[in-house]
Amino acid sequence: MQIQSDTEYREKNFDKCELADQQISGIKFIDCSFKDADLQDVRTSGCIFTNCDFTQARLNMSEHKHSAFLNCRFAAAHLSSVTFDQCKLTGSSFEAASLFAIKIIEGDWSYVNLSDCDLKAVDLRKVRLVEADLYGADLEKADLRQADLARAVLAKANLFGADFRGANMEGIDFLNTNLRGAKIDLAQAVLFAEAHGIQVD
Repeated sequence: MQIQSDTEYREKNFDKCELADQQISGIKFIDCSFKDADLQDVRTSGCIFTNCDFTQARLNMSEHKHSAFLNCRFAAAHLSSVTFDQCKLTGSSFEAASLFAIKIIEGDWSYVNLSDCDLKAVDLRKVRLVEADLYGADLEKADLRQADLARAVLAKANLFGADFRGANMEGIDFLNTNLRGAKIDLAQAVLFAEAHGIQVD
């Protein structure tokens, strides 16, 4: 199936469609379903997906630049080696999604659900993750320098070797966050200490 550029799709059913290897630009998808669809090696630019369902879709090796995925669902989706370059994914959910070797270049990932996801060694520098749900996520050796993690949930997450230096960690519940083995800067250390009732002069 060929997707037409510079158009709008509303409540369109793309379930199980073969959409691989296409270049898509300037398209709006609203309330569309891509369940079990093949989107491998797809290239999007300036597209907007709103309230779309990508459950079990295959997006391996796809590349997305300046596109938006707003309140989309990626349950059990295959996102290995996907690139999101300056994309907006606010409110999207990735429960049980495969994110192996995912590449995220900045962008806005606020309010996303990445709980229990494998983000080991992922480069998340300068990514906006305000109020993101990272409960139980594996962030071992992830690079979060200068990321915006304000009020993000990090409880039960594996943060060993993760680098948070320069990141905004205001509003994080440090009482339920294990920073053992993580790299933090002085300002973050003060926030952590104060959360545990330690007076810092």
